[in-house]
Amino acid sequence: MILGATNPPDFPIGESDYRTLRRAGQTYVDKTLWIADLLDNSGKVLLVPRPRRFGKTLNMTTLRAFLERSDDDTTDCFEDTALWQAKGGAYRAHFQRYPVIYLSFKDVKERDWTTCGRHLVRLLTSTTRDLDRRRHLDLQSSGDVGRARQLTDADSPIDVFTDMLADISAWCHRATGERPFILIDEYDAPLHAAWQHGYWEEAVSFFRGFLSGGLKDNPHLLKGVLTGILKVSKEGIFSGLNHLETSSIVNDRLVDRFGFTDAEVAALAGASGRRDELDAMRGWYNGYIFGAAHRTLLYNPWSILNYLKDPGIGPRPFWKNTSDNALIRDLMIRHAATVAPHVEQLLNGQTVRTLLEENVPVQHLHDQPLSVLGLLTFSGYLTVDSIAANDDGAFDCALRIPNREVRSIFTDTFHGCLQEASVSAATAGLTALSDAMLGGDTEAFEEQLEAIMVAMLSHHDLAGERVEAVYQAFLVGLLVHLQDTHRVVSNREAGFGRADVLVMPRTPGPGAVLELKRITRRETAERALERAAAQLQQRDYAAEVRAAGATTVHQYAVVFDGKCCWVEMVEEQGRRQPGTNSLI
Repeated sequence: MILGATNPPDFPIGESDYRTLRRAGQTYVDKTLWIADLLDNSGKVLLVPRPRRFGKTLNMTTLRAFLERSDDDTTDCFEDTALWQAKGGAYRAHFQRYPVIYLSFKDVKERDWTTCGRHLVRLLTSTTRDLDRRRHLDLQSSGDVGRARQLTDADSPIDVFTDMLADISAWCHRATGERPFILIDEYDAPLHAAWQHGYWEEAVSFFRGFLSGGLKDNPHLLKGVLTGILKVSKEGIFSGLNHLETSSIVNDRLVDRFGFTDAEVAALAGASGRRDELDAMRGWYNGYIFGAAHRTLLYNPWSILNYLKDPGIGPRPFWKNTSDNALIRDLMIRHAATVAPHVEQLLNGQTVRTLLEENVPVQHLHDQPLSVLGLLTFSGYLTVDSIAANDDGAFDCALRIPNREVRSIFTDTFHGCLQEASVSAATAGLTALSDAMLGGDTEAFEEQLEAIMVAMLSHHDLAGERVEAVYQAFLVGLLVHLQDTHRVVSNREAGFGRADVLVMPRTPGPGAVLELKRITRRETAERALERAAAQLQQRDYAAEVRAAGATTVHQYAVVFDGKCCWVEMVEEQGRRQPGTNSLI
């Protein structure tokens, strides 16, 4: 149901306070029945993770405006809503009845724990003073004037506030006779910043105690509601909150209470006189599917409202610059080798299968490359095309890019950072390769060479009769970056024959000789290494490298089979030093 639709409609871009937008007569898609769902639910604490710009803050301020005791009568903001009429007006018994402890952490994104702590202290002391001013609690008769003074002193240390929610909920209950609601919007914003900037342990230590004190076994609490992007795993933040219920994008609770349904978008387009543009809007902005048994197609509200606000500008990626994707970019760069193939599949219009868990182990994101797929999904960059729960509580999902708007973000932003990461990784790999070769580290040389082959060579490159020449050209190409300090030549007359690869220093320093062999159909890697080693020993290819001024010459037998390789150092005395893939 569309409320407050003026002609033309006045869309509330950037306004997330329910009371303000309703009294301004701005267009509102009625989501008030989410309050009925919440009041009917017997659960004590509810977590609602949703992507950015899906209406979380607006729904939380709606809940606050309906429940909170106040001298400001907000009947005018609700009397035309579905909630007001539901069940014959039964929910009005809860109207403006309760003390509400409301916190928003959306702007707590500091670069260090000290600054974060100071920000939190300012926010929490302001909240305590505001509750006192609204007569939700009475600090003078709290029973602990010293404690009350701490919670209103902006110079108090952050540790003072660990038990704040427990204390002020008790004071609210005592002062009003009603148990309070605790509403926390964007609860995980500080945790994202903490993980990204390296103060995770300090932040988790505080928030674990802070949330548990207010939400776990608190006899003075009526209900707690939290919103955010992710459900951070219990080991990280919700330790001990066994009664926590989650309404995420992969279960059916509140599935259509956040985001716009297709019918709601059609109604908005009709109110704007732009129903003929529905196909364009669907192509650009729909495609999110939330829920498990009850699969529901949804749109990002931010994009729809921005599109309808300015007739004539056409569809564009409005969501692109509204979300902070630094965390995702960091993970993509870190796990580029694993993630890049999946991104290519997604950009080709395919789905990617993965196991998705509601609990996101933020503290282990660096160690789990495919965790970035879950982060992309819960953040709104991917949607779940199909879903099936397994016995472990995880979901076997096929993921895809939801629409053209998000596809542009993958193309312009994520694909670009993966390419940068690939170039950076390749450069680092080449440096490690040459350092190992010139330093005589056989194992590292072998490992780096095989890793680069796996990443860069195609099996199609290795078909045909002249495969050994392909390997030779490939290896010479890898060593070209040494041209400022070394001359890299191939098939050069040296000693008593023609060497495959010579690496000769331009100034006195280490050099190398490489004899390359491909395993033939009837021989083993060990036999091929023996052939290469014998050739190095008999033909003294190192002579020209020594003549060029090499202080040390490292001779390597290098054997290839597909994308596998074996490397052994062959010393002048004929001794051989195996690499990690050695068969001897």
